[in-house]
Amino acid sequence: MARGRMISKSLSTSERFAALVTRAGDLAEFCQSLFPLLVSHSDDYGRLAGDPYTVKHVCHPSSPRPLTDFDAALRFLDAVELIDLYTVVNRQYLQIEQFAQHQHLKLCKTSTIPTRERERERKESNQRKEREREREEGKRREGAARASGRVSTGRVINGAVCRHVPRCENTKTCIAKTITDARKVAT
Repeated sequence: MARGRMISKSLSTSERFAALVTRAGDLAEFCQSLFPLLVSHSDDYGRLAGDPYTVKHVCHPSSPRPLTDFDAALRFLDAVELIDLYTVVNRQYLQIEQFAQHQHLKLCKTSTIPTRERERERKESNQRKEREREREEGKRREGAARASGRVSTGRVINGAVCRHVPRCENTKTCIAKTITDARKVAT
């Protein structure tokens, strides 16, 4: 992490920075003074722990303000899109918006703060694992049905056995084939 950060003079004329006055009310000046401290304490990618306790004790330890003010200030900064608050595995983090545009770093260390994308990847991975478990469960039920002699052939789809040849891949296909077969028998 760098020893310092550049604060662009465009911050003073930023519409989002000025929007804090109308959005945050009495906390506006506190929000405006907290933002540069967040920038200066962020890692090489503009990220840092975003829970109020950590922000207070890392960025502004001498502040007499309670944690509730820090929490509200972070939410106001997020509301005007100066920062992006996000949660990964029940921990809150923040990302400074447009950080890379104002910080020209040549050598960046690997960040220890997870990104929002990592959380998305983790959720997608869990969903893939869940789908795989469901597929394995279906195969297990199908094998158990065959072993018990209840079904000699067929694929188990949502607890029902498909007897079509070739076997149906999903319930929707199986229902459509069953309806078509019933119509053929009726005529």
